[in-house]
Amino acid sequence: MYLATNRNGTTITSDKIKQIRMKDELYNLGKTEIDYEGIKINIYDKERMLIDLARNKNQIGYDLYKEIISNYRKLANSLDTQKIEEYLQYFANGDKIFEIIQDEVF
Repeated sequence: MYLATNRNGTTITSDKIKQIRMKDELYNLGKTEIDYEGIKINIYDKERMLIDLARNKNQIGYDLYKEIISNYRKLANSLDTQKIEEYLQYFANGDKIFEIIQDEVF
């Protein structure tokens, strides 16, 4: 399981959890809350997750990456491209990430 925390958050020492530390502006970008069986859970929206997928494509196995991209292609019409462009302003390599998303999804 992967868990995003802000950079100054408490270190998680569990073999089952991979902690991803990030600066506050990225940590809160695209964060939303869902209700799962009466429990409120913070997650990232699908636009933010697509950006993270594109950012980390070389760290994900090829087959898994292609499977996820294939699922995003099916969702392409429901993605908020304006939101994606807004989020990308916070990433130093936003232009490159945008190109990957354009080539792979749209």
